Amino acid sequence: MGNINLIKKRDGRIVEFDRVRIESAISKAFVATLCKSDEKLIRNLTDDVLEELEAHFGERVPGVENIQDLVEQKIAGHGYLRVATAYILYREDHKKKRLDKKRELIERVNKGLISVRKRSGAVKPFNAHEIERFIRSCCSGAEEPAMVDEIIDEVKSLMYDGITTRDINQAVVMVCRSRIETDLTYSYLAARVLLNDLYKDVIGRYEYEDGFEAAYRETFKKSIAKGVAEGRYSERLGDYDLDAISRAGPRARRPSEIPRPPDALRPLPHEGLRSEYSRSAAVLLDACRHGPRP
Repeated sequence: MGNINLIKKRDGRIVEFDRVRIESAISKAFVATLCKSDEKLIRNLTDDVLEELEAHFGERVPGVENIQDLVEQKIAGHGYLRVATAYILYREDHKKKRLDKKRELIERVNKGLISVRKRSGAVKPFNAHEIERFIRSCCSGAEEPAMVDEIIDEVKSLMYDGITTRDINQAVVMVCRSRIETDLTYSYLAARVLLNDLYKDVIGRYEYEDGFEAAYRETFKKSIAKGVAEGRYSERLGDYDLDAISRAGPRARRPSEIPRPPDALRPLPHEGLRSEYSRSAAVLLDACRHGPRP
C-alpha cells in the first residue's frame, strides 16, 4: 500500500494525501461513542480504507467524499455499527455547517459586502454582476443553463474579503476542474476562463469586452517590436507585415456568438492550455535570461 499520494478537496484543489487525517477521524468516532479502541485497530481500519481506495482508483485521484464513504463502510464492516452511525451523523452535521456558511457568504457577496483588489491594485466593493457576466460570457453555449448557475454559486461561496480578480478567475477554473469527471464540458469551460484570464493579463481586456480586437493587434505588434529591440527575436521579423498577421488573431466575440462547447473549444481543453502556457512561459524565461538561441 501507499499508492494514494493525492486527494481532491471539495473545491477542486488537489492536495497531498495524509493518512493521519483518516486515523484521527476514525479515532474521534470511537471516542464519541465511548467504544474501546487502540492504535492497532485504528491502523488496521485505515489500512482497509487505503487498500480499497488503491484497488478502486488506481492512478486516479480520489475525492474527500470517496474516502469518507469508505471509512463509513469499513467501520460498519468490522461490526462497529454504533461508531459508524456516529461518523455518519458527524458528516451530516459538518455538511449542514458548510451549507449554512456557504449561504451566508453568498448573501454577503450578492450584497457587495466584501471588497476585491483589481489588477491595478485598486480596492473596490465586490460587484456580483461583474463575476456573473464574466462566467456567463466564458461559459456561453453550455448545454445546460443550470450548469452555469451552479458554477456561479460555487464561485461566490469561495469569495473572501480582499480577494484579487486573478484569484476569482482561478476559483472559476478550480470549480470547473472539480466537475470534469462528471462532464467533459467543464474542461472546455475551464480552458475558456483560463484563456480569458491570460488575455486580461497580457492585453488588458477579456475577449467579450469592447476594443478587444484593436488591443490584441496593438499588443501583438508592440511585443514583437520589443522582442526584436531586446535581441530576443530575430531582426528579420521586422520584414513581415505585422498588421496583416495581427489581423489573423482572435476576433472579439459577444457571448451570443461564442460556439457551444465542446466543438468550440475542442482544440484547447483545460489541461492542454495549461501545459502549453507553462511550456511557453519557460521558453520565454530562458530567452530573457540567456538571450535568443542561435
